[in-house]
Amino acid sequence: MSAISNWRKRWDAARPEDVGGESAAREKTMRLAILEGCGWSVMVACGESFFSAFAIFLKAGNLAIAILASAQPLLAAVAQLLGARAIETFRPRRRFLHLVHTVQGLAYALVFLVPFCLPAAVAAPAAVACALLTMFVGGLGIAVWISLMGDVVPEAKRGDYFGERYRAIFLTLSLATLAGGLLLAAFSRLGWVWAGFGILFGVAGCARFCAAQLFPMHFEPDYRPNRADNFTLWDFLRGTRRSNFARFTFYAAFMNFGANISAPFFAVYMLRNLQWTYTQFTINAITMLIAQVVFFRWWGRVGDRHGNRAVLIATSCVLPILPVLWACTGNFWLLLGAQIISGATWSGYNLATQNFILDAVTPQKRARVLSYFNLINGILVFTGGTLVGAWLADHLPSTYHLGPLHVAFISSLPAVFIISGLVRLCVLLLMAPTFREVRDHEPIYPGTLLLRLWSGEAITGTLLEVTTRISSMRRNKP
Repeated sequence: MSAISNWRKRWDAARPEDVGGESAAREKTMRLAILEGCGWSVMVACGESFFSAFAIFLKAGNLAIAILASAQPLLAAVAQLLGARAIETFRPRRRFLHLVHTVQGLAYALVFLVPFCLPAAVAAPAAVACALLTMFVGGLGIAVWISLMGDVVPEAKRGDYFGERYRAIFLTLSLATLAGGLLLAAFSRLGWVWAGFGILFGVAGCARFCAAQLFPMHFEPDYRPNRADNFTLWDFLRGTRRSNFARFTFYAAFMNFGANISAPFFAVYMLRNLQWTYTQFTINAITMLIAQVVFFRWWGRVGDRHGNRAVLIATSCVLPILPVLWACTGNFWLLLGAQIISGATWSGYNLATQNFILDAVTPQKRARVLSYFNLINGILVFTGGTLVGAWLADHLPSTYHLGPLHVAFISSLPAVFIISGLVRLCVLLLMAPTFREVRDHEPIYPGTLLLRLWSGEAITGTLLEVTTRISSMRRNKP
């Protein structure tokens, strides 16, 4: 009986009366969410970030790599549909999140162990299947988490708070990715690459398991789904012409379709075509992550002031250029510069996408609408990577004769990168005008926003904030 009593007290730990009122409970949950996100980032850095490298180590082909990268959003979307339905009967939401993320942490053991228990011919497909299973389990909680945090975080603070949260997450992600890459490089020099992957996946699973134990301490505002707010996917699709959010959904989904034509193959290009070491591969990855750390908070504040659509359009103007940079050079240092631009751009685009969803959808509909958003996005991402991207990677030539111009690439992948950029450009031109901002905002031209970005405003703002915090810590030091 005492064990049951302690368990109940644990789940009651986030009641407002225990922490000084509802406002204090919300602040506590917002702090816990940052810690939980840092645990998630360690899982991604040591786990998901190395799934493709693990599959390449097991001799996986282009199709398997494309499936690994492209099927994850689709599986996560299906999982979110199940999760959105589950919370209509499975409450509180924090209990559901605790359960699924604990299971996800434990599932990392399968990713490493199952391939080594099978013949070499099926080891790579087995690793891909186990990795997708792990990500599917985690996907069960995505819509539920956004539903919960959308209720917890005040609307006026969303951009600033989520910018701060993502900055902490991506800083942790950068450091953990660097540590993981150096560890894998060290074991590679010893000839024990398999052991390096085993340690990485073990750390990833433990980090996810420990972070999941924070959910019982979250505050959960009253949540009562209304059956009148339920609607089917067909109802959502049928209302596209008159629904601003549905038009936004298809814009974001087709932009991600274009991005995922190339996304699965950057790891292949670096490790297989450019023959980079694991150290170079890791440095390239964390360069983009660090760039996102610098820019997240700035984009969040810009979105709070000027609206998230302005951020979406401004960053979308840069997205078509990013994959083309990879087709222009294989120089390690120049591509680090491309990753800085990429991090600055994707940080704003992804943050604005999430906050636009929170602004546009009522709390009661949030989980269900988000699950439909991610299902449509997942289908197009899967199509872009597995059907279009993989086919292009296997069938495009590496040399081209355009009149007197002769172009010879190192493989077919640079041509895939160029096509990805062209598709993104078409989506921007054709679909960006179809949706509007949903919150009160101070208008700004996307070009003006980009000029502010490249003027160094975000970097100087971050340096000023860091300096202020350091000075404050020194003043408060006894």
